[in-house]
Order: sequence, then structure tokens, then C-alpha cells
Amino acid sequence: MSIDPGDYVSYWHLEAKPFENVPNPESFYLSESHAWALNLLTYAVQEHKAAALLTGEYGSGKTTVIRVLLNKIDLERYATVLINYPLMEGEALFRHILEQLDHQPPHAGADKSELYGMLGNCFIENARKGLHNLVVFDEAQSLPLDSLYEELRLLLNYQLNDRNLVTLLLVGQDDLWSRVSKMPQLAQRFAVKCRLQEFDLEQTTTYITHRLELYGGNRQMFSDPTLEAIHRNSAGIPRRINNLCDLALLMGSQQGVEVVGPELIESIWV
Repeated sequence: MSIDPGDYVSYWHLEAKPFENVPNPESFYLSESHAWALNLLTYAVQEHKAAALLTGEYGSGKTTVIRVLLNKIDLERYATVLINYPLMEGEALFRHILEQLDHQPPHAGADKSELYGMLGNCFIENARKGLHNLVVFDEAQSLPLDSLYEELRLLLNYQLNDRNLVTLLLVGQDDLWSRVSKMPQLAQRFAVKCRLQEFDLEQTTTYITHRLELYGGNRQMFSDPTLEAIHRNSAGIPRRINNLCDLALLMGSQQGVEVVGPELIESIWV
């Protein structure tokens, strides 16, 4: 049986592909670990803590948690900067933050000291408007080591007598905290530290059911042994679960099966 690769949705009577790897808050599955992290990060942002950190295995859902967080808080009360893959440092990093805050440096050759002063003025101006400054670094393990220490430490120095002017949120892979913890002057500024845990078998099953039901899946498409195989081969990491399930539904449609079996999962490499 030959099925158009883009047509497995109709084969399984779904409304859309349920396992796309995009950070869509609407399809967010709130596991215990994800809920705990979301609550801690929300607390750190709303209470204007100096810094918070979220880590997890690649594909564990960190970026989605941040998207849900930004949807949860009242963004009208924040001046928000979101930096993905921050490979820059020094002047380039400060300039990029200013640009996201709609503040252009006075001249192209402004040095680090000038840009740092401008950032301070910008943060103070936002505070006077009733806005708290929130700077999010996603994939923060990409920050150069010197930048991780010097630039972030400088940003955290912006405080008034009674509150922080800026909250830094670092999001990255598991080695991020080990890097930060080697710098006590920086590490002690983090009020919140959390890690996303991999799913166990029950959570993997609930996650798959959740995604299928969101997109119209109203019958069993994966047998119990198949769910066990998905969990075993994915190590409970959402991105890998998505890849396995997506390809399994495609291959299952091409083979004309009614329920995906574990042998099909074992044939997929992710």
C-alpha cells in the first residue's frame, strides 16, 4: 500500500500531525517536572529575582517551557529581551540587548563601557515606566566562557536599593550549571535553579495520548508494547518521542496497519 508521505493525517483520521517538534504552547504537556519548573521560573520573574536557570537534556522541552512562561506572565509589565543561541559577547551582546529594547547606540563605534552605561539608563527608564526588565538567554550554553562571567555579572549589578532592575533567565543544556557554579560570584545570584526530568513510562504514555487527543486522535494507535518500545528508545525525551511517533504513524500508514506494533518502533533510528 502506498501513501503520500504528507497524507498519513487522513489515514489515521487526525486533524493535523500531532508530533511536530515546534515549541507550541498550545500543545504543551504539563508533566510534574515541567509544572515544577514553570512555577519556579514564574516566581523568579514575578518577584523580580536577579537570576534563574533552567537546564535539561537536548529536546526535553526547555524552549516550550519558556514560551509558556512568556504567555503566562503579563508581558505589558515587562521589557523583555529574548536571545536565542547567544554566541556574541562584549559590545555585540550589549548592543543586541539595546536593540531589542528599542534603544539605538549613539554611534556605531560605541565601546563596551558606553554601551553598558546606556543599558543602565535604559533599565532605569523602563523601571520608571513601571516595567521590569527581563532578559532571556535560550541555549545559554553557547555563551562564551568570558561572556558568561563578565557580561552577565555586569548586568546583574543593576539594582536599586529595594529591588533588582533586571532578571536574567538562562536556559540551556545540562552542563550550563556546572559552568556557572565554577564562578561563585555569579552562581550565588541565582535564586532559582531547576532541571527538566525525562519522562517515565507512565508520563510517556500520557504525553502521547495528550498529543493525539489534541489533534483528533480518538482511538488506540499504539499498542501497550509499542508504548514501552517508544519509551525505551526515546529515553523519555519529548523531542525523541515526537520523532519516533511521527515516523511510526507515517510507516504504519504506508503498511496499512490498524495499530502500530513495537517491531516498527525498533526499526526506526532517531
